[in-house]
Amino acid sequence: MFSHINPYRFKGRSSENIPKFLTIYAFLIIFAYFLGERDRLFMRLLSTIVREVLSLLKESKFLLRKKRDF
Repeated sequence: MFSHINPYRFKGRSSENIPKFLTIYAFLIIFAYFLGERDRLFMRLLSTIVREVLSLLKESKFLLRKKRDF
């Protein structure tokens, strides 16, 4: 009955880009680690990365929850 509905149609743009962001951020973490893990720059970069990833994950969970409500 509902076989014509594509379940991926409601996916938000950010939820599609999460794996891409995670690979970019993982590369930045590794690069910053080799520069020196005790630098202030590294700690600032790490906190920014963690904050950004958490906000993307929260946004994707919100989009998935919103999709279930329909």
